Amino acid sequence: MRLAVLGPPGSETIAGAIAACLGVASISLTDTVQADTRIAALNLRRLLNLGLQRRHGACLA
Repeated sequence: MRLAVLGPPGSETIAGAIAACLGVASISLTDTVQADTRIAALNLRRLLNLGLQRRHGACLA
């Protein structure tokens, strides 16, 4: 079964309750955006560290 719950902010609370009653997983747009943001931040940190290491060699701790 596939069910989409669309609505304003806070709808994920209702969708989570429905998912719990049905015993299925729930994924909200907030979850996906937060996950994408975390991945982007980690990638940016890696790129910055790589650039700093190339520029300053072993000076970084």
